[in-house]
Parts: sequence; C-alpha cells; structure tokens
Amino acid sequence: MNDTAGDNAGQTDNRNALLAVAVAGIIQVASTSGPFDWWDLLVGFLLVSLLTTYEIPSDMNAKEILVLASIWGMSLTILFGPVIQRVFDVERTGRELPSENYLACWAVATLGAMIFIDMKKKPGKNQSEETSTVGS
Repeated sequence: MNDTAGDNAGQTDNRNALLAVAVAGIIQVASTSGPFDWWDLLVGFLLVSLLTTYEIPSDMNAKEILVLASIWGMSLTILFGPVIQRVFDVERTGRELPSENYLACWAVATLGAMIFIDMKKKPGKNQSEETSTVGS
C-alpha cells in the first residue's frame, strides 16, 4: 500500500516537472520576437535535458502520450530553431522563415516523439513478471 502512495507521489512530481517544462517553453517562445537566436539553443538544451529525466510509465493513455510528445516537440523545435534558420540561411537572405515552417517542424518532432514514447514505455509490474516467467 505504501508503494502505491509513493508511486502516485512520484507521478505527481513528474507531471509537475512536465508542466514546468511546458510553461518555460511557452514563456521562451512568447517573450522573444523574430527568428530564433542562440539563446533559444541554450533554453532548448535545458528543456530537453529536463525531459530526459522523466521516466515514461507503462500506463500512459493516448492523451498523456500526446501531451508529452507535444512538449518534446516544442522543446526540440526551440533547440533546433537556430540550426533550422542557418540551414535555410535566413540571415543572408534577410527573410524570416514563415511560421508555418516552424509549425511543420514542431509537428514532425511531436510525431517522432509519440512513436518513440510509445516504444519506450516502461513495462508495468504485471508485464515484467510475465516476461520473467516466459523466459524461464
């Protein structure tokens, strides 16, 4: 019984951490104007670093996977925004990329994160017990 209470507290802590990452990313995007700069690379790296500490539970439903993947997509877009700009040589041409391009980058990153999260879900206790008895 105590394990369940501890697990619930850990899940709440993880969800609060995810909420904090989402809010930090939203503030970063809302507070900057124009194209990405190198500070976005730093913020994106910090957000992705925080997300890598999150342990993916096996009982995540589709809505939770979508939310987590969206946060990953936003963080990866912030991280790679300056790189995307350099690839398309925004500074040389003097034109900003249309926001649709960044939306497309976010959508691709979110889709990739959804697939990755679904593959990496931590097996639950019942699943790990079944796996150990099958191998014996």
